[in-house]
Amino acid sequence: MDKRLNDLEKGQAAIREDIKNSDDIFQLFELKTDHNFKKVMATQSDLKAELASLRTRLFLEEGSREHADTVGWDAQDKKWRALDKRLHAVEAHLGLG
Repeated sequence: MDKRLNDLEKGQAAIREDIKNSDDIFQLFELKTDHNFKKVMATQSDLKAELASLRTRLFLEEGSREHADTVGWDAQDKKWRALDKRLHAVEAHLGLG
């Protein structure tokens, strides 16, 4: 009877040790998962900040290009109008118009 009781106690001790090891493994897994999750969140935050900065730079670039296009168009339009006037004058002078 003592031997069976001793075997049961050893078995229970082994089970307790297995449970403790399992708890330690799960706690380590939880801590690593939490750490990695926080790293992902930090990276996501950095990416959001970088995207906001990129949007701002793109907006400014778009505005400067739009302004340059407008200025270029206006200058080109003036040149074409002046050329058209001169062409009409030459045509009138030659009697073609």
